[in-house]
Amino acid sequence: MVALALRALPLAAQTTRVDGQVRVGTGQEETGGASVKLYDPQLGLVDTTVTDTQGRFYFQAVAPGDYTLVTSKPGYLTKEQELKIRLAMPGQYVTVFLTAEGVLMKGKGKPQVTAAELALPPKVRDEFTKGKNELGKKYPAAIQHLEAVTRAQPQFALGFEVLGVAYYRSGDSAKAEAAFHKALDLDS
Repeated sequence: MVALALRALPLAAQTTRVDGQVRVGTGQEETGGASVKLYDPQLGLVDTTVTDTQGRFYFQAVAPGDYTLVTSKPGYLTKEQELKIRLAMPGQYVTVFLTAEGVLMKGKGKPQVTAAELALPPKVRDEFTKGKNELGKKYPAAIQHLEAVTRAQPQFALGFEVLGVAYYRSGDSAKAEAAFHKALDLDS
């Protein structure tokens, strides 16, 4: 009987809007371009969006249930968090805090790394670390290290993603675009 009553309600009454904002570092707004994906444990990917220039995002018409929100952005660790949507809620607001790759963990003295980085052979991982470290200093050096990584590990999507950032920052938008497309082809 309850199921019939819910089906009789208009679709808008059975769903909610999810609004959110991505923040980086010590809580400041990010500058946009973060990928935000909404997953249902049984159905898989439900929806995907990209943050605006102030780090804001939204999903329309989300049905009640338990979801996983996955947020990623080049140069930051991917963040997964649970999201529970209940019928009685008119809307949901979510704040996502991203941590920069290589940020030192308090008291440990070691940079955080992604699982994909840990799966790399040690020499390739060292090249990748050198490339990331050069991103804020010398773009040609960063590109040299990151190109070596992508040659050695042509299926390493994160390598192409960071290489794209290095090309973009060095002013080579054509190579940046090609590297970003390769990263997306490997891991959309």
